[in-house]
Amino acid sequence: MNGILCEGVTDPPGSPHRRCIPFGPRRPDCDPRCEEHQQPTGYVNRAEWAEYMLQTHDQLQCPGCGLWSIWEPKTEETDGA
Repeated sequence: MNGILCEGVTDPPGSPHRRCIPFGPRRPDCDPRCEEHQQPTGYVNRAEWAEYMLQTHDQLQCPGCGLWSIWEPKTEETDGA
């Protein structure tokens, strides 16, 4: 079963936004790398993991599900150094 769980978020007060999280099995048209890197649980662990991944990898959008869940190691050309 697939679905999207959404909640209303108001930030700043008076401006409505929505936060949506898709759930369910991976779509058949997803890139095989879509679920290759799973983020850890816990706020601090997740933040440290994301900081490290953004320094060492390029984040790509999955053509199937649209999530930015594909992480490709940076090369010298994409590093910007």
